[in-house]
Amino acid sequence: RGLGEQLYSMRVNIADSALSIVLVLILLPRYGIDGYIFLLYFTEAFNFFLSIRRLSKVTQLRTDFSGGIKTAVAALGAANFAPLVADLMGGYLTAGRLTLAVLLFFTVYGALLYCLQAMRGEDVRRVRRALRGRM
Repeated sequence: RGLGEQLYSMRVNIADSALSIVLVLILLPRYGIDGYIFLLYFTEAFNFFLSIRRLSKVTQLRTDFSGGIKTAVAALGAANFAPLVADLMGGYLTAGRLTLAVLLFFTVYGALLYCLQAMRGEDVRRVRRALRGRM
């Protein structure tokens, strides 16, 4: 908005709102809250994509978005692993089970980051130092 692109920003926000209305009418009756949650993620990603594309064009900024994509894939993978763990644990949520689920999430997230090469060796060493209390 501070780059003289208020009109473009307004157009993107209007398109985002129109898309939200259409998706609410289509998804909400059929999928309920799951459809609404999908709609939120989808329209935010839509708005972000158009805005970052315009920012790159206006500023001639060229960046490699592969790191962000790899990070998002790792986060989604770890987040989808969490319900599987919860099903395996069964029963009520206790502090111990919650702690275990959080630890497993971060373990899977870190492993996926490393496998996708989104985390370098220096990043791994920094995490180890932080876990030992020596940042």
